[in-house]
Amino acid sequence: MNDEADFADKMNGMAKYVVSSSLARADWNNTTIISGDLVEELSTVKRASPGDILIAGSGQLVRALTTQRLIDEYRLMVFPVVLGVGKGLFAGVECSAPLRLVSSQPAGECVILNYEPLESSS
Repeated sequence: MNDEADFADKMNGMAKYVVSSSLARADWNNTTIISGDLVEELSTVKRASPGDILIAGSGQLVRALTTQRLIDEYRLMVFPVVLGVGKGLFAGVECSAPLRLVSSQPAGECVILNYEPLESSS
């Protein structure tokens, strides 16, 4: 993939981890499939990775990692649209995970809210 802003080059060059119970291989450059023990494998990735690990577009994965307390920061983009129905990001999470607002910033028509779990705060 290519684009004028070079975002594609950045994505193609960075390490990517796909959590899947059905994929056997990934054709995208620098992609690793995680299919074993989620907590063990992601804990290993987290220890070995020199920077942030981002989750894009997987509420199911966010809920699983929230339950295991493996998320250090939540960056939530809130868009001003009332839908009335939909999937809740934390629906089904059966643990209490109190969060502390770290920052907020407008981004066009939305706002980005950064939270961290209270257990991680100093």
